[in-house]
Amino acid sequence: MRTNKDILKITSNTFFDKRTELGLTQEKMAEKLKICRRAYQHIESGERCPSLETYSNLVSISDFDALGTLSSISKISQETKE
Repeated sequence: MRTNKDILKITSNTFFDKRTELGLTQEKMAEKLKICRRAYQHIESGERCPSLETYSNLVSISDFDALGTLSSISKISQETKE
């Protein structure tokens, strides 16, 4: 059975992958996402889930497939409830 930790892992991997793909430091990525560096570090380390606004900002700065990622998270959430 999948857990919320699985959701955080997918999210953190997604944000890490996009940041490295864009060649940005955590600080620069945080600036582009309009959040503080520490909040970004929490997302990338899997300690915190980003807000929808942060996801939206990620979509606007990259070719991020938000629908695909959110769909995966939704499936895991459903599995967790069962």
